[in-house]
Amino acid sequence: LSPLQLLFLNHNIPHKYKDIWRPIFSTRKDGESFSKLAGLIINRGPTVLIVKDNEGNIFGGYNTQSWKIGPNFFGSSDSFLFHLEPVMNIYESTPFNQNYQYFNMKQKTMPNGLGQGGQLEYFGYWVDSEFGRVVTSPSCTTYFSPQLGAQEGKISDLEIWGVGEEPEDIDGGSASVLNMDPELQAVMEMMGKTFHSKAIREVDDKENEEED
Repeated sequence: LSPLQLLFLNHNIPHKYKDIWRPIFSTRKDGESFSKLAGLIINRGPTVLIVKDNEGNIFGGYNTQSWKIGPNFFGSSDSFLFHLEPVMNIYESTPFNQNYQYFNMKQKTMPNGLGQGGQLEYFGYWVDSEFGRVVTSPSCTTYFSPQLGAQEGKISDLEIWGVGEEPEDIDGGSASVLNMDPELQAVMEMMGKTFHSKAIREVDDKENEEED
Protein backbone atom coordinates (compact mmCIF):
# COMPACT_ATOMS: atom_id res chain seq x y z
CA LEU A 1 0.00 0.00 0.00
CA SER A 2 1.14 3.51 -0.77
CA PRO A 3 0.22 6.29 1.67
CA LEU A 4 -2.32 7.64 -0.86
CA GLN A 5 -3.95 4.21 -1.25
CA LEU A 6 -4.10 3.79 2.52
CA LEU A 7 -5.77 7.17 2.92
CA PHE A 8 -8.25 6.31 0.16
CA LEU A 9 -9.30 3.04 1.79
CA ASN A 10 -9.41 4.51 5.28
CA HIS A 11 -11.70 7.28 4.03
CA ASN A 12 -14.21 4.68 2.79
CA ILE A 13 -14.45 2.27 5.72
CA PRO A 14 -16.90 3.02 8.59
CA HIS A 15 -15.79 5.76 10.96
CA LYS A 16 -15.73 3.46 14.00
CA TYR A 17 -13.01 1.33 12.36
CA LYS A 18 -10.76 4.06 10.95
CA ASP A 19 -8.50 4.48 13.96
CA ILE A 20 -6.97 1.02 14.18
CA TRP A 21 -5.39 -1.04 11.38
CA ARG A 22 -3.98 -4.42 12.44
CA PRO A 23 -1.73 -6.42 10.07
CA ILE A 24 -3.07 -9.99 9.96
CA PHE A 25 -1.48 -11.64 6.92
CA SER A 26 1.08 -10.71 4.28
CA THR A 27 2.71 -12.93 1.67
CA ARG A 28 5.95 -11.00 2.20
CA LYS A 29 5.98 -11.81 5.92
CA ASP A 30 3.98 -15.04 6.18
CA GLY A 31 4.78 -16.72 2.86
CA GLU A 32 2.54 -18.21 0.21
CA SER A 33 0.46 -20.60 2.29
CA PHE A 34 -3.33 -20.82 2.28
CA SER A 35 -3.34 -22.84 5.50
CA LYS A 36 -1.28 -20.10 7.20
CA LEU A 37 -3.69 -17.49 5.86
CA ALA A 38 -6.68 -19.50 7.11
CA GLY A 39 -5.17 -19.87 10.56
CA LEU A 40 -4.58 -16.13 10.88
CA ILE A 41 -7.79 -14.59 9.54
CA ILE A 42 -10.58 -16.58 11.25
CA ASN A 43 -12.59 -14.56 13.80
CA ARG A 44 -10.46 -11.42 13.49
CA GLY A 45 -13.28 -8.91 13.00
CA PRO A 46 -13.79 -6.66 9.94
CA THR A 47 -10.97 -6.87 7.40
CA VAL A 48 -9.49 -5.27 4.32
CA LEU A 49 -8.00 -7.72 1.79
CA ILE A 50 -5.65 -6.37 -0.89
CA VAL A 51 -4.30 -8.35 -3.86
CA LYS A 52 -1.71 -7.40 -6.46
CA ASP A 53 -1.77 -9.72 -9.46
CA ASN A 54 0.92 -10.54 -12.02
CA GLU A 55 -0.42 -7.88 -14.41
CA GLY A 56 -0.02 -5.07 -11.86
CA ASN A 57 -3.70 -4.73 -10.94
CA ILE A 58 -4.31 -3.95 -7.25
CA PHE A 59 -7.77 -4.68 -5.90
CA GLY A 60 -9.63 -6.31 -3.04
CA GLY A 61 -12.48 -5.94 -0.64
CA TYR A 62 -13.62 -4.61 2.70
CA ASN A 63 -15.59 -7.16 4.73
CA THR A 64 -17.72 -6.34 7.73
CA GLN A 65 -17.78 -9.76 9.37
CA SER A 66 -15.05 -12.06 10.64
CA TRP A 67 -13.97 -14.73 8.18
CA LYS A 68 -15.31 -18.20 9.05
CA ILE A 69 -15.06 -21.53 7.27
CA GLY A 70 -18.24 -22.97 5.81
CA PRO A 71 -20.12 -23.87 2.62
CA ASN A 72 -22.36 -20.78 2.58
CA PHE A 73 -21.99 -17.11 1.78
CA PHE A 74 -22.19 -14.64 4.67
CA GLY A 75 -21.43 -10.98 5.38
CA SER A 76 -23.41 -7.77 4.96
CA SER A 77 -24.31 -5.11 2.41
CA ASP A 78 -21.91 -2.65 4.07
CA SER A 79 -19.00 -4.52 2.49
CA PHE A 80 -17.49 -3.36 -0.81
CA LEU A 81 -14.97 -4.19 -3.51
CA PHE A 82 -12.31 -1.73 -4.63
CA HIS A 83 -9.62 -0.93 -7.19
CA LEU A 84 -6.33 0.72 -6.26
CA GLU A 85 -4.51 0.18 -9.58
CA PRO A 86 -4.85 1.12 -12.42
CA VAL A 87 -7.56 3.36 -10.92
CA MET A 88 -8.85 3.98 -7.41
CA ASN A 89 -12.53 3.22 -7.04
CA ILE A 90 -15.04 1.80 -4.56
CA TYR A 91 -17.76 -0.63 -5.71
CA GLU A 92 -20.71 -0.81 -3.33
CA SER A 93 -23.14 -3.71 -2.98
CA THR A 94 -26.16 -4.26 -5.21
CA PRO A 95 -29.65 -5.41 -4.13
CA PHE A 96 -29.45 -8.52 -6.35
CA ASN A 97 -28.04 -11.06 -3.88
CA GLN A 98 -26.29 -11.41 -0.52
CA ASN A 99 -23.19 -13.32 -1.63
CA TYR A 100 -20.74 -11.09 0.19
CA GLN A 101 -18.12 -13.41 1.70
CA TYR A 102 -17.18 -17.06 1.10
CA PHE A 103 -14.41 -19.06 2.76
CA ASN A 104 -13.99 -22.82 2.59
CA MET A 105 -11.26 -25.44 2.53
CA LYS A 106 -10.67 -29.19 2.35
CA GLN A 107 -14.07 -29.94 0.80
CA LYS A 108 -14.55 -32.33 -2.12
CA THR A 109 -17.83 -30.96 -3.47
CA MET A 110 -17.49 -27.20 -2.85
CA PRO A 111 -14.95 -24.59 -4.04
CA ASN A 112 -11.96 -24.36 -1.71
CA GLY A 113 -10.60 -20.89 -1.19
CA LEU A 114 -11.65 -17.37 -0.28
CA GLY A 115 -13.89 -15.14 -2.36
CA GLN A 116 -16.10 -12.10 -2.31
CA GLY A 117 -19.21 -11.34 -4.37
CA GLY A 118 -20.83 -13.01 -7.35
CA GLN A 119 -21.61 -16.71 -7.08
CA LEU A 120 -19.78 -20.02 -6.78
CA GLU A 121 -17.14 -20.25 -9.53
CA TYR A 122 -17.89 -16.64 -10.62
CA PHE A 123 -16.67 -14.49 -7.73
CA GLY A 124 -15.84 -10.80 -7.82
CA TYR A 125 -12.39 -12.03 -6.78
CA TRP A 126 -11.31 -15.52 -5.78
CA VAL A 127 -8.14 -16.55 -3.92
CA ASP A 128 -7.78 -20.26 -4.55
CA SER A 129 -6.69 -22.69 -1.82
CA GLU A 130 -3.96 -23.77 -4.26
CA PHE A 131 -2.19 -20.61 -3.22
CA GLY A 132 -0.93 -18.31 -5.92
CA ARG A 133 -4.00 -18.40 -8.16
CA VAL A 134 -6.37 -15.42 -8.15
CA VAL A 135 -9.45 -15.26 -10.40
CA THR A 136 -11.69 -12.30 -11.19
CA SER A 137 -15.00 -12.44 -13.08
CA PRO A 138 -15.91 -10.11 -15.97
CA SER A 139 -18.88 -8.88 -13.91
CA CYS A 140 -20.20 -9.32 -10.38
CA THR A 141 -23.88 -9.43 -9.41
CA THR A 142 -23.19 -8.64 -5.73
CA TYR A 143 -21.32 -5.37 -6.30
CA PHE A 144 -21.41 -2.63 -8.92
CA SER A 145 -17.94 -3.64 -10.08
CA PRO A 146 -16.16 -4.30 -13.37
CA GLN A 147 -13.55 -7.03 -13.70
CA LEU A 148 -10.97 -6.27 -11.03
CA GLY A 149 -7.89 -7.95 -12.46
CA ALA A 150 -6.63 -10.73 -14.69
CA GLN A 151 -9.37 -13.32 -15.25
CA GLU A 152 -6.85 -16.07 -14.46
CA GLY A 153 -4.06 -14.34 -12.60
CA LYS A 154 -1.23 -15.09 -10.22
CA ILE A 155 -0.76 -13.41 -6.86
CA SER A 156 2.25 -11.10 -6.64
CA ASP A 157 1.36 -9.79 -3.17
CA LEU A 158 -1.54 -10.30 -0.80
CA GLU A 159 -2.23 -8.44 2.45
CA ILE A 160 -5.07 -8.73 4.94
CA TRP A 161 -5.63 -6.05 7.59
CA GLY A 162 -7.98 -6.09 10.51
CA VAL A 163 -9.71 -2.78 11.17
CA GLY A 164 -11.05 -1.68 14.52
CA GLU A 165 -10.47 -3.33 17.87
CA GLU A 166 -9.38 -6.97 17.99
CA PRO A 167 -12.31 -9.25 18.93
CA GLU A 168 -12.17 -10.18 22.60
CA ASP A 169 -11.99 -13.93 21.97
CA ILE A 170 -8.80 -13.66 19.92
CA ASP A 171 -5.24 -13.19 21.19
CA GLY A 172 -3.92 -10.37 19.04
CA GLY A 173 -0.29 -10.94 19.98
CA SER A 174 0.61 -12.77 16.78
CA ALA A 175 0.64 -9.65 14.60
CA SER A 176 2.04 -6.24 15.35
CA VAL A 177 1.48 -2.89 13.69
CA LEU A 178 5.23 -2.44 14.05
CA ASN A 179 5.54 -4.84 11.10
CA MET A 180 3.96 -2.13 8.93
CA ASP A 181 6.08 -0.33 6.38
CA PRO A 182 7.69 2.61 8.29
CA GLU A 183 6.36 5.15 5.78
CA LEU A 184 2.80 3.87 6.23
CA GLN A 185 3.22 3.84 9.99
CA ALA A 186 4.28 7.49 9.88
CA VAL A 187 1.25 8.39 7.76
CA MET A 188 -1.11 6.61 10.14
CA GLU A 189 0.47 8.34 13.15
CA MET A 190 0.07 11.74 11.47
CA MET A 191 -3.61 10.85 10.97
CA GLY A 192 -3.90 10.22 14.70
CA LYS A 193 -4.48 6.48 14.38
CA THR A 194 -3.93 4.18 17.34
CA PHE A 195 -1.08 1.67 17.38
CA HIS A 196 -1.80 -0.71 20.23
CA SER A 197 1.29 -2.89 20.02
CA LYS A 198 3.59 0.14 19.98
CA ALA A 199 1.89 1.62 23.04
CA ILE A 200 2.02 -1.72 24.85
CA ARG A 201 5.68 -2.17 24.01
CA GLU A 202 6.51 1.32 25.30
CA VAL A 203 4.72 0.58 28.58
CA ASP A 204 6.61 -2.72 28.92
CA ASP A 205 9.92 -0.94 28.29
CA LYS A 206 9.11 1.70 30.91
CA GLU A 207 8.18 -0.96 33.46
CA ASN A 208 11.43 -2.82 32.75
CA GLU A 209 13.43 0.40 33.28
CA GLU A 210 11.68 1.00 36.61
CA GLU A 211 12.45 -2.56 37.73
CA ASP A 212 16.12 -2.07 36.85
